[in-house]
Amino acid sequence: DGCLAAEEIDITDVAIEVVNDLHGAFTADAVNGFVVSPSIAALLDPATCIDIQGCLKFCQGACLRTILFHTDATFESYMVVKSATNPERTSTFQSAEFMGSTFAYTSSYFGVSLPAAGSFEISFHDPITNDLVFPSFVAPIFLNAPVSCDSYATESSINIIEPSPSRAACDD
Repeated sequence: DGCLAAEEIDITDVAIEVVNDLHGAFTADAVNGFVVSPSIAALLDPATCIDIQGCLKFCQGACLRTILFHTDATFESYMVVKSATNPERTSTFQSAEFMGSTFAYTSSYFGVSLPAAGSFEISFHDPITNDLVFPSFVAPIFLNAPVSCDSYATESSINIIEPSPSRAACDD
């Protein structure tokens, strides 16, 4: 089961592009799409996804692009991705990678694969209070575009939400 294997190493955001499925492993008509985990499927039109082995789904015709959000790892938070047009399509992501450190900060990365359809609000929340928070920086990094389609998420697909500063934050 792909999901059990992913859970063992704490991967919750699986998105594998399927191109030229000539043998019809996922559909009889061999369409392109993506194999995704539940956290990614939650952001897609459920009518386009079919169950495959375990918890994974094959989403026919999906065109996903992976975006990493580079943040400060010294600031604990989790990331929420919500469709601006379909708010019920929401998923939560934990930071999975800590990449080196410098004298100024330690890097952390959140990742999500997003479809082209619609726009998505990206927000960060305190893991204890669930309050909206903001790391000292957030830098989106758009990974390679998918090869089977040309309508994928771009910079205009995301809106990073920042909380209004409190008076105490302004005094700092």
